[in-house]
Amino acid sequence: MTFYVISEGSKKAVYACCDVKPFVPNELYYDADVLIIGLVSDDGILKDGSKLDSAPFRGDMFTLDEIMEIKRAYRIKRIIITHIDEYWGKSYGYYREFEKTLDNVSFAYDGMEIVL
Repeated sequence: MTFYVISEGSKKAVYACCDVKPFVPNELYYDADVLIIGLVSDDGILKDGSKLDSAPFRGDMFTLDEIMEIKRAYRIKRIIITHIDEYWGKSYGYYREFEKTLDNVSFAYDGMEIVL
């Protein structure tokens, strides 16, 4: 697993590439303006409301609760979740609506630019 910490002046971004679970602690991650992280499960709830409990890849993904705990523990201002797959049968439109219920957590899209 690879994490990149990019900083300039007082601004800091942490980019966590694929396969970042377990999240290995590091002092460099504290007080980042943004953490870009992938492979987050939507708590295993499929589009039709059924639950995906036994999928072998679920343990490789963070839950939203785990992401929120990382955000809190490291005092990260904003989270951007990447690698939004069709695992859960939900569209990007669903995630755009869902992110309105979250505290400074958004879902990435192709061509997204981030300004700190």
